[in-house]
Amino acid sequence: MIAINDTFELVALRWKDRATLVKYLNDPEYHRTTGGIPYPYTLDSATWFYNYVHEFELEHGFVREFSICHRPTDEIIGGIGLVNNAILTPQDSQVEIGYWLARPYWGQGIMTTILRFFVQYVFQKWQIPRLYAYTMVWNHRSQQVLLRCGFVYDPQLRKTVIRNNESQDLIGFYITPTTPTPDHS
Repeated sequence: MIAINDTFELVALRWKDRATLVKYLNDPEYHRTTGGIPYPYTLDSATWFYNYVHEFELEHGFVREFSICHRPTDEIIGGIGLVNNAILTPQDSQVEIGYWLARPYWGQGIMTTILRFFVQYVFQKWQIPRLYAYTMVWNHRSQQVLLRCGFVYDPQLRKTVIRNNESQDLIGFYITPTTPTPDHS
């Protein structure tokens, strides 16, 4: 458990949270705006993800994908982590960060707060040289969160991901431990 503030903390994915994942992620918007969340999102999807996350933790001895827990209710309202099988050594120069937030919490600055915190946590804990994030071209909300957190725009990646049997473009962003962070929220 990593406390962010009085309201939010990062926790390892818990078995009991699978139903909450289904509650929030069974929404076509997450499939449309992310590279890996299926739709429909079922209990089988949540169980697969739980097993995937915990197999990595058992093999490597650390948590790299966290659930965002709303402390007052002990409910998972999102997730944030490092993806693409990074084992997090200073030689990992292509470490990607990914996140999602439950729809009822959008537009409140929550993900900006959590992402800022998580980026600093990752740089301090693993001393990796750079973090990357990718968004679908039309995912302006996520792009704004990344920019507010100090990520720098990287040129658009053409036909990078296949979604619904169609090649889609992505927009890339990166941040380093020395990238200046904007003062605005």
